[in-house]
Amino acid sequence: MLEKPMELPVGISYELVNGVVTIERGKHTGAKAGQVLWGPGRSAK
Repeated sequence: MLEKPMELPVGISYELVNGVVTIERGKHTGAKAGQVLWGPGRSAK
C-alpha cells in the first residue's frame, strides 16, 4: 500500500474530500479540495 502512494484505489468508484468529488467512476477528477497536514517531524524553513 505505501509502496505506491500515488496509485488510485481499486474498487472505490467515488471519493469525496471536503465535500468535493475527487474520484468519479474510478478516475481522478482533477479536484484538489484537501490540504497537506504536516507532522512534528517536518523541519521548519
